[in-house]
Amino acid sequence: MSVPFNFSEVVSLQIGESLFQVSRATFNQLKPAVFTVIEGDTYYVDRDGDMFKYILKYIRSKTISFPNDFDDGELLMKEAEFYGLRDLKKHLQNGAGKREIVTLNITIPPDKSLLQEKLVLTYF
Repeated sequence: MSVPFNFSEVVSLQIGESLFQVSRATFNQLKPAVFTVIEGDTYYVDRDGDMFKYILKYIRSKTISFPNDFDDGELLMKEAEFYGLRDLKKHLQNGAGKREIVTLNITIPPDKSLLQEKLVLTYF
């Protein structure tokens, strides 16, 4: 048996040019004072909508993950500070969201017949 959804608990957020719909509970984890009421339960703030999706992921799951090509950790830290998310800011200060450069040196012996094993590299 499904529980009827209460649409009065949905808040619309216009973050820059991006529109998000969140529960009131999720909205209340942000700093509601930074938003301007547009109409009813629709709020606006002139911030980066692309970064806000990471803010929402963190609020909803309390975990943080990024695609391999993510390199906006500094910007996301500023957004976390703006929205009052101290824990997320702390994660970012501790290195989350920073690209890690790995240098791999491989020495191949002059006599290639000595290479008996296959070299497998995995990138995460």
